[in-house]
Amino acid sequence: MERLRSARRVHVLGLPKGTTAAALKAYLNAALGPSHGGGGGGGGGGKSVVMSAAVFTGAEALAANPGGGGGLVAVVELSSAAAAATALALDARAPGGGALEIRPAPDAPHMREPPGNVTAALDFAIAASSLSADDVDDDAWEALHLVDPSAAVDALRGMAANGGVGFGGGMGGGAALIAFLDRREGELLTPPPQP
Repeated sequence: MERLRSARRVHVLGLPKGTTAAALKAYLNAALGPSHGGGGGGGGGGKSVVMSAAVFTGAEALAANPGGGGGLVAVVELSSAAAAATALALDARAPGGGALEIRPAPDAPHMREPPGNVTAALDFAIAASSLSADDVDDDAWEALHLVDPSAAVDALRGMAANGGVGFGGGMGGGAALIAFLDRREGELLTPPPQP
């Protein structure tokens, strides 16, 4: 689900000249790691919160930050949308004391808590053994924050009624659940072709 990747991406502006992707990655891992299960990613024993970072200059920086000024711009993909939200709230300072500006990616979707009918449908699918609790990993849970609630309810109720048919009988894991939700949302929200 590309929306999930977009929700995990942030843009960092105001980087000092000479900033490398590795230095930015280490800085953000140190800042975000304690609250998102990372150990700094630099040999500290924990997982990295920053999945990738790329620093751009010149025309590439303008493409990554349309309408922005010159200077360095970094595009950073984090391990979760929650980590991205925390990054957006950081009072980040560049080496040398200048303020960094952290913005959501321009294509970042709106995240919302799944409403009660979605969580009830999820519980029902699990109780019907059409889905296992293990299928609802962190990625699948974040996907439920992005998918249209009516499509999520329809998919989960259909899954429960059909014993997981079309999903994999509860054996597909989080990635399969995300693909199933995404496909069902597309089916429900795509207008039928006009004759």
